[in-house]
Amino acid sequence: MKRFSLLAVIPIFIVGCSQEKSIEEIEEDYSIDLMIQDTDDVDSTSIAELDQDQVEGLLDYMELFKKYEGFDEFSVVEHSHSQNQQIYRIELDMPTDEPIPNFSLKRSVRFETVDDSEVLEPIEISSQRHGDGGVSWVSELEPLVDSTSNDASLEIIGEWQGEFIYSGDLIRFNVPNTWYINLTADDLPRYEKTSS
Repeated sequence: MKRFSLLAVIPIFIVGCSQEKSIEEIEEDYSIDLMIQDTDDVDSTSIAELDQDQVEGLLDYMELFKKYEGFDEFSVVEHSHSQNQQIYRIELDMPTDEPIPNFSLKRSVRFETVDDSEVLEPIEISSQRHGDGGVSWVSELEPLVDSTSNDASLEIIGEWQGEFIYSGDLIRFNVPNTWYINLTADDLPRYEKTSS
């Protein structure tokens, strides 16, 4: 009789473990406010629908970005030249060699520098994110720039705005995050002027 009772309990336990976490449980795990919104007035077909693994992958990025706000390693992913300006798009590297599973999210900054300027002074700065749906990056203020002859420091103040469907509910969140980038002229490729 004891053996029969144990076998009857095990399948119920396994089924219970396979269910997705509630939004309240995820809030507690990540210490974040996830607001459940009414979906009556929104077109839910245009909003990303995430499962538990994807939501946790997204929130893992948020934690990592906040933890390493001062981590400013970057890669130059685009470089062009136009009308005496060098144009760059840099991608802020992740402070880990291991990609976060089930979600993809990268940060990039686009800016220009003037060929004849005596200082490294990024201008026309814009920032954005690349990757899976469910989150956008919003820069709240004009980026702060501190430039010298060979170096420039950027401070981009903004927040992550999340919006996704989870278990049939519309979920929203806002997470402040400041991006700090220290640029050195030696780290930026340049197109040299050609004599005419």
